[in-house]
Amino acid sequence: MLNQLYVQPAVLARHRAAPCCTERERYLGHCAERGYNRNGLRKIAWMLLVIVSSLCIDQRTISVVEIERAARQYMRTTRYRSRDHRRTTQQLFIRIATAWLEFLGRLEPRTLPRVSG
Repeated sequence: MLNQLYVQPAVLARHRAAPCCTERERYLGHCAERGYNRNGLRKIAWMLLVIVSSLCIDQRTISVVEIERAARQYMRTTRYRSRDHRRTTQQLFIRIATAWLEFLGRLEPRTLPRVSG
């Protein structure tokens, strides 16, 4: 899948060298099957690189709280032109990380607080 998105050897090498390459490519294939265009797939591929460098992706499940924390940390270390661009990027990080980890079966189920009555 990465070969279909990128032709530059350095870009391909960066994507292949990052953690979870197989899992990222599987998800990109899934997104392609769902009708995402090339630009959308490239944006997802880029964000997945950010995600695997920001989150400790191992064989455990990961909570939405961890994803949100990693997104905030990433935003603190990155410069953006505007507040709107910053907020949009943070939301994109959370949305893609959540969808990817859910696709892999590694998103921790959300628990609703108990209501005592």
